Amino acid sequence: MCEITNILYLKDNPVITKIVQSSIAKYQPNWQLKLITINEDSQHKFDINHKNLIVVDCSKSAYSISSTIKSIRGSSGDIPILIIMDDDTFETTHTYCDEDILIDYISSNDFRRLIPIISRLRAVSNEIKRRKKAETEYLESEERFRLLVEQASDAFFLHDMEGKFIAVNQHACDSLGYSRKEFLAMRVANIELSSKSQDLLSQWEKLKPQSPVTTNGVHRRKDGSTFPVEVRVGLVSSQNQPFVLALARDVTTQQKSLQSLKESEEQYRTLFEESKDVVFVATLEGNFLDINSAGVELLGYDTKKELLQIKMNEKLYADTHDHEVIKMQLQNHGHVKDYEIELLKKNGHKVLVLETATPVYGAGKKIISYRGIIRDITERRKLEQHLLHSQKMDAIGTLASGIAHDFNNILLAIIGYTELAISLIADGHLSLAKLEHVLAAAARARDLVSKILTFSSNSPQERKPIDLSHVLKEALQLLRPSLPATIDVQVNIKANVGAVLADSTQLHQVIMNLGTNAYQAMKEQGGILRVDLDEVDLNPDLMAIYPELGKGVYVKLSISDTGPGIPKEQMKRIFDPFYTTKSSIGGTGLGLSVVHGIVRGHGGVITAYSEIGRGTKFQIYIPEVEVNILPGSHRLQVDRSQLEGVEHILLVDDEPEIVDSGTAMLKSFDYTVTATTNCLEAIELFQLNSDQIDLVITDYTMPEMTGIELAQELIRIRPNIPIILITGFGERISAESVALVGIREYVPKPFFDYEIISAIRRVLD
Repeated sequence: MCEITNILYLKDNPVITKIVQSSIAKYQPNWQLKLITINEDSQHKFDINHKNLIVVDCSKSAYSISSTIKSIRGSSGDIPILIIMDDDTFETTHTYCDEDILIDYISSNDFRRLIPIISRLRAVSNEIKRRKKAETEYLESEERFRLLVEQASDAFFLHDMEGKFIAVNQHACDSLGYSRKEFLAMRVANIELSSKSQDLLSQWEKLKPQSPVTTNGVHRRKDGSTFPVEVRVGLVSSQNQPFVLALARDVTTQQKSLQSLKESEEQYRTLFEESKDVVFVATLEGNFLDINSAGVELLGYDTKKELLQIKMNEKLYADTHDHEVIKMQLQNHGHVKDYEIELLKKNGHKVLVLETATPVYGAGKKIISYRGIIRDITERRKLEQHLLHSQKMDAIGTLASGIAHDFNNILLAIIGYTELAISLIADGHLSLAKLEHVLAAAARARDLVSKILTFSSNSPQERKPIDLSHVLKEALQLLRPSLPATIDVQVNIKANVGAVLADSTQLHQVIMNLGTNAYQAMKEQGGILRVDLDEVDLNPDLMAIYPELGKGVYVKLSISDTGPGIPKEQMKRIFDPFYTTKSSIGGTGLGLSVVHGIVRGHGGVITAYSEIGRGTKFQIYIPEVEVNILPGSHRLQVDRSQLEGVEHILLVDDEPEIVDSGTAMLKSFDYTVTATTNCLEAIELFQLNSDQIDLVITDYTMPEMTGIELAQELIRIRPNIPIILITGFGERISAESVALVGIREYVPKPFFDYEIISAIRRVLD
């Protein structure tokens, strides 16, 4: 459908007006014509709204064409104008008029050209409007683009294919420190450091329209500082000329964040790998996703890859129910804390651990995996068991201490009366041997109490000359009943082996420990347990290894087995505390370290030799001492004449039997004795006879006051009075502690006569 043309017709000549109306009505009946009579007033008042064309009839106008056109153009803006003129003025006038393409002229005698001229003017007008609209839209678009570029958070660059800048935004100026004017005199190579100019040209030539690429680079500021950038580069075209548009983003913060993240991940990985505890990630179904090297080592696998392929619920947990418990706790409680379980190593051995784990959630708070820490507590459990054992021994010690006083008093009375009876019977009498047996039994009872107190650390370790062969025989008698028939015990004790200065209880412990170790090594296959006791001169080779040993004669105890032997790498550590070659239920690893400490404490050494398949041998060397011990007796052979005296002794003990037997024993050595069972009476007797009493022997525990308190009272009366303290509570006092209050000697109960008499002579002489 043709566009409707609204024509404003400014009429002057009625004839011309009629011709124009008829022509339009004939050829363009849809054109609308509005007639206005032209005069001086109307030229400035006509309405041109919605008009597509103005036709001015100037054929009879009294005004000049030039002024008429200026008047109309001032009001019509860009509306095309057609001027109708007389023939006699057309040829001369229209050539001097405005050459505006929206103004045309027609002779009043040539109306055949009316419709074509109007159509041409309309077409030109429409084209001009279209072009202006396009220009306006382009300018508006350009302005929007300019605003967008200026407000962009990235630096904007537009340059030609040789790198010369055409335009930049303010952000580019701010980030690099150049003005726009400086930029327009520069090239990309002036700010880009990561690539050479030739490389940049090569990259731009590869660009394609609508296919931007992203690269990384380094920009240099005007002050010389640099920073990393991420550049989005695209190819654009303007007036058939290619240009490169680039958006550069400063990625310093991102790179720092990435570096921090990388460092954090590296730290996590370092902690993960270097943790001494097992750190792992696994699925609820029981598949390892990751595990550190501590886990590979603990579980005994060759590689992480091998361990990641196992099913946890099938090959890891000794009790498969444990995996279900962990799974349920994660689902129901959101964590597992210090769950104690046994895990299976690759070789099938068990290891006791604590497992702590937390879930990893995915979409919808569904558990997709869990991560955890496994801590080996095998050694800790051994320590705990050792602590419990120590506490148990402490309890035994407390109980033993409670009864030690009464029991030792009984033993002291037995020993005292027996020794008195022996002293009254002539040598060779039939009763003499039996009384010696009674004395030996009392000595064993004393040693039994001493052992209990020693193990509980409640009794001092007393060393005296002992016959090691006797201790060895006694220990073997205790050990033999526990050995199976498959183990043959061979004993070779050389006659007349010298004595050693030792604690018999501790050496008994050494023999029992080494014998038990030998038995455990052979209990499955059987074998020979061989024990040898001899005396030797220390050889130079052993002295070179142990320079602390001096020359002289040593008692040598050898205990060997024919068991499987100990590997060479383990032999280096067998004397280390808590190190054991046994399973978790076979020992605490304290035995050999205790043995080593006891032997070294006695001035000796212990050596060990083992060979796979041929057994293990321990050899102990303890210095020999020169002293005579009666065969089969617990009494030293003493010269009574050297122990006899004429001094006056005050004996105080709350046990009548001890007072009675003690008085008789002291009198048998020719001493004068005043005895009492009451501390207050003892003080009174001493006050009356302080000048006549040469020595006081007092018990420690008595009803009225302790022996130390009694000693302090007596010393106040006579400061130089010698005092000997006797007691069965060895854990509470020592020779050093009693010396602080002026007590000269301390003798533990029970004692033999030569022991107390020797103490008396040391004090008095």
